[in-house]
Amino acid sequence: MGSEKSRIRLGLSKRKKLPSIKFLGCSYLPWRLPLVLKAARNWSVQQTGENEFLVSRFGMVLRLPTDNLGVLLGEWNEWAKDYIPHFSLKDKVVLDVGAGAGETASMFFLNGARKVISVESDLGSIKYLRANARTNDWNVEIIHDKFKLAYLSLGADFLKMDCEGCEEALLFATTLPPCRIEVHSRTLQKALGTKFGLRVLRYSFSQDLTSIMGS
Repeated sequence: MGSEKSRIRLGLSKRKKLPSIKFLGCSYLPWRLPLVLKAARNWSVQQTGENEFLVSRFGMVLRLPTDNLGVLLGEWNEWAKDYIPHFSLKDKVVLDVGAGAGETASMFFLNGARKVISVESDLGSIKYLRANARTNDWNVEIIHDKFKLAYLSLGADFLKMDCEGCEEALLFATTLPPCRIEVHSRTLQKALGTKFGLRVLRYSFSQDLTSIMGS
């Protein structure tokens, strides 16, 4: 890519004003840049608009806004470790809470999922999710809504949750399917561990007080 956005530049992060590296329109902490560049080499990335990219890999084609592309390149390798369970997803149904534009749905389908139930509250992400589902002919049920406990009864074999604030609602559930949950406070981490026997699989270095928990 020869666009201005593809150049590597120094800058400050938006949130904490820390020194950062800007690449493809997004900011990364310096230690993360090698991971981003490695991911970028593994994906075919084409800029299709001022703030839109087309990425493809393993036959999957995703149209993403700039921020989503930044998340995908920055976190794909971590998702592969955090959000794929120890058992096979072949022919399984996945409940994907905080589905974004379909980035993690693509990962679940690449790992053999039969169906993904995608829950996403952001309208902009939903538009991209629907378009990506059509492009890739996914068997996906899209729910434009905030997470509700009722969605746990939709017959999913596995739950992935990355939706800040959603995990608190799980404390009112009676049971959980096998899961991987991003938890955003130590209090919730302890409560979910006590109630459901979940354990911390990894602490995130990209966000404060964030851990990945699972069964």
